Amino acid sequence: LLTPLSWHEYSTINDNCDSTIVIDQLYFNRDLEIKAIEHYNKAIQVALSYSDFVTSDLLKAILADEENHLNILNDFINDFNTVNNA
Repeated sequence: LLTPLSWHEYSTINDNCDSTIVIDQLYFNRDLEIKAIEHYNKAIQVALSYSDFVTSDLLKAILADEENHLNILNDFINDFNTVNNA
């Protein structure tokens, strides 16, 4: 799992992303959501391995929110690509 500092560094440093180009930023944000989902799934497994159901439930709620963010970003990307390929 990433520490808060390493997550911040990962989310703010990307030499391949020009934040002025909307589609690049959308793809970058989507990649971050995918990483977050992976990490929350791992954290849920750790909590369950310690029978920490309260933390697991909290993480599951956060995970659902991250999955919603991913769906929204995928919709934005699909819409952007549809408009630009028309």
